[in-house]
Order: sequence, then structure tokens, then C-alpha cells
Amino acid sequence: PAENVDGAFGITGYPTVVFDMATIVQNYNYATNMSNIKKAIDNSLSTPAKAGISVRAAVDGNTLVARVTIKAAEEGSFRVGAWVLEDGLSGQQSNYGMDDNGYNFNTHNNVLRKADSDRTASFRGYDLGTVKAGNMADHIFVITLDSSWKKDNCHMMYFVTALDGSAYRVTNVIGTNSLTESVSFEYE
Repeated sequence: PAENVDGAFGITGYPTVVFDMATIVQNYNYATNMSNIKKAIDNSLSTPAKAGISVRAAVDGNTLVARVTIKAAEEGSFRVGAWVLEDGLSGQQSNYGMDDNGYNFNTHNNVLRKADSDRTASFRGYDLGTVKAGNMADHIFVITLDSSWKKDNCHMMYFVTALDGSAYRVTNVIGTNSLTESVSFEYE
């Protein structure tokens, strides 16, 4: 995996789902997986976003520049990150007898190509410090895109993490449909 993100999140086997950069859901069987994933989604959605997030981005050649701005809904310590994802990559996958129901398990979408979110902070984002409720803070990302990546199949995920106890967990995330899509403030 790109950047050794799996090690930072404690992933030891696949498939594994990590919610909000804090909750790990391991693979068991179909019914258990569905139940555990639903619980994790419900838990994540039950907590209001502590910050809104917006982005403006542009690409020049193989350089992406994005300005990510957060607006605190409540005072807190925040971090931000930007990840490049690519769709449509092919790779043979073992499915251990899982019925594919017509789905092509060998085509992979949302493949992590670049995690620009501070390795020293276990990829949980670049520190913005403490931001008071109603105030904004931003970070400029300058990301070199590998020329082997198909840019038309790439898009971005921008996130803001907030200190929750002793750890940072995702409080808000936005995904784009391209490398250059701009997004106004989102609070969900």
C-alpha cells in the first residue's frame, strides 16, 4: 500500500475497514461484516462534524496545488490531509469462494496513490493547532502526481481530524470527482 498507511492504522490482514481513522472492522463472514460496518457507519454519523471543510484545487502538469480551509463548529485542535485516489486499476484477487454476484472483484476503485497527511502524525493530518469556534484555518497542499497515474481516473479525498480524548479521528471528509474539483464548506 502507498506510504505504508496500513502499518500506521494497525492493519494486519485484508480486507479490513478503518472508520474515521480510529475504528477497525476486520473481515469475518458476510452477515457479521455487514452488521459491523453498519454499526460503525451509524456511530460515525451520530456525531456532528466539529469543523466544515472546503477546497480549491488546480493541476499544472504533474503538480496538484490545493488550498484546504476548515471552519471550526466548536473550539478544538485540528489537522488536515489530502489523499490522491485512482479508479479502474486491475489486479487479481482471491475471493475464497465469495459469490461475486456479477461484480468484478479484480477491478479496484479508490486505490490510494498518495497520502499527503503527515507520516509523523500516523497520517492523521497536518497540525492546524487550536481553532476557536467560528474561526478558519487552512493548509496549502502541493502534491507531485506520478506520470504513470491516469489523471482522468484520479480524484481527491480531503479530511479534517479533531482531537478526541488522546487521539485524532476524522470529523469531516469530502471526496471529489476529479483532481481539480472545488468544494464549498461541508459540515456532514
